Amino acid sequence: MLKGLYCSKLERQVSMEECLHCSKTNLKCDIFPEFIEFLKSRYDEEYIPSISPTRLLGCARKAYLEKEIDYTVGIETLYYSFRGSLLHLLFEKFKTEDCLIEKKFEREWKGVKIVGIPDKIDVHRKTLWEFKTVATVADDFSLKWNNPRVRDQIQANFYKWLVEPVIPIENLVIVYVGSDCSRKYQVKVRAIEKDKSLALAFQKAEILSKIWDKPLEQVKAEGKLPKMESGWECRYCNVEAECKKLKETI
Repeated sequence: MLKGLYCSKLERQVSMEECLHCSKTNLKCDIFPEFIEFLKSRYDEEYIPSISPTRLLGCARKAYLEKEIDYTVGIETLYYSFRGSLLHLLFEKFKTEDCLIEKKFEREWKGVKIVGIPDKIDVHRKTLWEFKTVATVADDFSLKWNNPRVRDQIQANFYKWLVEPVIPIENLVIVYVGSDCSRKYQVKVRAIEKDKSLALAFQKAEILSKIWDKPLEQVKAEGKLPKMESGWECRYCNVEAECKKLKETI
């Protein structure tokens, strides 16, 4: 689990309170107080591990190790989360009638509890909205060809499955917000039994359900640690170093 923040200026781990105080008094530091206050407010929600759609769309081994291994993250690397949440403050302030903003949903899949928080649900129009921040729409590899990212489409469909026992969903919308413009897409509804990417996410849920409550040493001894999914995401993984060590020993 996340146990602290790493300050690149001090070259050591710091607490949120220490970082908050420094951000108010050290005018040479790039970190500002509101950013740290945001991290404090989101700590329980974001960093207490649960099996969520976001984790199931990534590496299953990473999802498990982030629960089992204590790690720190660079303060600056969490800025993307802060930037995305600025949109959610806008939604809350100007929330329209019959819309739910960041409501938590839970649903079981073959005995596995999956927890997720869609960005916005228009109950009246049966529409689920997901918002993504990007640097610029024009320079994004997928968006410049007018194609919403496949992973984001899968995530929207996963949320549809998650909320449908409570709220029927007929439409899925993804909005990309960049510094240059925004782009809105209605994406197709995918069936779990027919879509390979969506089915793979549910397979990971089954894999994690068998080890989620077991300690790492037991999982290693039983040979049930999920395979490492090598790829570009490894560069941004919080437990990359520990994962590589396990690969060498298993």
